[in-house]
Amino acid sequence: MQRLSVLLCSLSIFIAISSCQETNPDQNTMALNGTWVDVASTETATVNTYLSYHFKANNQLEILRVIINDNNNEVLGFKYRGLGTYSLYEETLTLSVNEVYLNNDTVHGYTALENLVLTDGTFEEVVTISFSENNKILTFEYPPCQATHNCQGELTLYKSELPF
Repeated sequence: MQRLSVLLCSLSIFIAISSCQETNPDQNTMALNGTWVDVASTETATVNTYLSYHFKANNQLEILRVIINDNNNEVLGFKYRGLGTYSLYEETLTLSVNEVYLNNDTVHGYTALENLVLTDGTFEEVVTISFSENNKILTFEYPPCQATHNCQGELTLYKSELPF
């Protein structure tokens, strides 16, 4: 009888600890909503390009490659726009982009968002996500790929309040 009592007590403690460690899917969805940007790639001393992901509450997704003047946060132009949807199940994020717009490389200067050219490109990617620093950092972990491919292992994005 004492063994049964110890077994039941141990089982109860295990269940309690396990349930505390599980991720609440609603918390991940709430944390994901908003704008996330990567670290800038340098165009000039004061102009940088940022990759931004906009996750909207209605599961709509907008991905932008934005050219910013870092002195005043002015948007100078765009290189890429992807529109689509996303779905999140626990830590698995699926991005489905069904409209891809690119800048016209033959035109000099910066391209306004409305002047990007619609292509016939689409894509879907599945990543594992994790949050850190009180949901201020989002990391995409990509699945492994073949040795002959140039693949990205992970992408770190930062929560942004910027309007792009």
